[in-house]
Amino acid sequence: LFGHRSFRPPVHIPHVTDCVVRLLETQRIGGILYDPFQYVAEAQRLAEQGHERILQEINQGALMIEIGSNLESHIQRGSYLAYEDKERRAQYSWCGAKATERGYRIQKMSQTKPVDVVVAEAMALWGCTQDLSFVAHPSFSESHHSVSLLELP
Repeated sequence: LFGHRSFRPPVHIPHVTDCVVRLLETQRIGGILYDPFQYVAEAQRLAEQGHERILQEINQGALMIEIGSNLESHIQRGSYLAYEDKERRAQYSWCGAKATERGYRIQKMSQTKPVDVVVAEAMALWGCTQDLSFVAHPSFSESHHSVSLLELP
């Protein structure tokens, strides 16, 4: 469960940021995708620390159907290998995939049960499959690459 951490409600958001900062200091992080309603102040804090290039706000209305559909398709194909974790499995059991005209949306089955791990995993999987950060990653520099990554097929 490398880098895996679930926070139980009530969550003190600055503690989440402290965990993110520790990962940023020790690992190569390609992107931080976040819900602006939950994390905008902390995203500003991370930007002030020099991490603005890897921050990406996820608009809940515009992208969550695409993100939910991406998770559903990976699960259906068997191409998503998930962690074996009791809390994680419980959160998957507390949500469902609601079919919409544009695709699937992650939906809570019970308003009293958290499904934040499912949403976070779906956002992370979407970010990985979209390869959003290859030109924004701090290790990328056009001066050190013979061909711009934007020009590759």
